Amino acid sequence: MTKLAIAFLIGIMVGIEREHRGLEHEIFAGVRTYSITCITGMLTALVSGVAGSGFVYVTALFSEQSVP
Repeated sequence: MTKLAIAFLIGIMVGIEREHRGLEHEIFAGVRTYSITCITGMLTALVSGVAGSGFVYVTALFSEQSVP
């Protein structure tokens, strides 16, 4: 649970920084996007630690196919 909270806080901090810079430049992602990305990365690392590194490769193959 601690790792989840840390990942969430890191995502919020990065998102806030990006939105702050958005005043000068156009932004494509903010607090919500970076929070979700950090949590997803933490969950992937957690599952790959239990299931092995092959999980990451399989996930990458499926996610690559879903991108148009």
